[in-house]
Amino acid sequence: MRFSHRHNKAAVAGMIVYAGCLAVAVGFFVENQMSRTAAQRVRRAEADAAALESRYAGTIVFPAGVGRRCRHLAFDNVTGALRDSGATSACRDEEPLGNSPQGRVNAIRDAFARR
Repeated sequence: MRFSHRHNKAAVAGMIVYAGCLAVAVGFFVENQMSRTAAQRVRRAEADAAALESRYAGTIVFPAGVGRRCRHLAFDNVTGALRDSGATSACRDEEPLGNSPQGRVNAIRDAFARR
């Protein structure tokens, strides 16, 4: 079976158009993946920053000496700064946060107590 010269030009032109469309589709795919990856990196960095901020900050609560009143100080472990809230509040027997040493000990104890 022989192809005429006209059919060869049409086949070549079709292959060029197909290759161009394929290149555009691959380009859009790569650009979409790169922008998605960049957005995920930004979200992950924000989450890491929030986690670090909560990890290196804490609250110190101690009795003020008057009844069941307690004084609250915020401590930043990175800068070493103490911030006083300026007011005292009623002391509560609160559970420690999960990231505190006491919170981790409580989590381990609770895991074994449920068995």
